[in-house]
Amino acid sequence: MGKTKRKYHGESIKISKNITKALRNIFILLPKNYSKQDILKKYKQYYPYEWQILIERQRVYQEKDEFLARKNKQKRYYPETPESFFFSQQKVKHMLSKGARQKHTRLLNELNIKENKQKIIIKRKNAIKKKDEKIKTAKLNSQNVAPSYLDKLMEAYHKNKLSAEEKLIILDELTRFDNEKITTFFRKINDSEKIIH
Repeated sequence: MGKTKRKYHGESIKISKNITKALRNIFILLPKNYSKQDILKKYKQYYPYEWQILIERQRVYQEKDEFLARKNKQKRYYPETPESFFFSQQKVKHMLSKGARQKHTRLLNELNIKENKQKIIIKRKNAIKKKDEKIKTAKLNSQNVAPSYLDKLMEAYHKNKLSAEEKLIILDELTRFDNEKITTFFRKINDSEKIIH
């Protein structure tokens, strides 16, 4: 397996771990006799940005495969749809098992279930609100700065004589802004990054 394919699989593992953690959190929020669609619906509701990452990831790797095909090269990624990737997760399969459904029924019958549900809902709504505000601020920052400033920062990143610390300062500054050009820049940085295990 090549370097880029390993990187893709590494990302998949990281996303799978995040999905597992999220599903543990929202398990008690599922309705009685839940279906796999109910699991997906709750995940999208309480982890909308994580779901958006899956959609975006599929789009990016699909574009990369199409680019390779146009250059008469073999495709590398064959990304699954976000739904297929989600439903292929071990945690989702486990949650659909008879044992997990019985555990869920027992949890719903506990006395403090309403309190526990409310804690999870409040925690997730606060996390979503915080992320919304961060994105809103980044978009406003992008509108209030000259595009040439961002271009100069991105150009400066690629200068040979910069130390790792200086590059981190540039990256940190760029994270304050949100536009398509910066997103593409970060994708390219990610693609060229060495894999460290």
